[in-house]
Amino acid sequence: MADRITQRLIGRAGLYYPEGWPALEIVWSVARDRWGQGLATEAGRAAVDYAFGQLGADHVISTIHPRNHASIRVAEKLGETYEYGPTTLQGRERTVYGITRRRWLRSRA
Repeated sequence: MADRITQRLIGRAGLYYPEGWPALEIVWSVARDRWGQGLATEAGRAAVDYAFGQLGADHVISTIHPRNHASIRVAEKLGETYEYGPTTLQGRERTVYGITRRRWLRSRA
């Protein structure tokens, strides 16, 4: 994502599912000077909507460092709930949050 005025890169969000990963993941990253503006939630919500609405995914996750409380809050705002962890993925400690398509559809009704 880019700043609408300056076109400076301020973050990114999307889907991630490399071979061996536990499930389709919603990922986000926002420049530190833009934290607290709701950008991660907005971008994450677009990625969740795309995963369920366009791709027809049944379940998506977010893998988050257990002490990254801001990202845990974003995941919760997206409707994700704690699934398991901590665990290790690619050598990094992570907690897994997720949401099912069914729960996502109910939240939109």
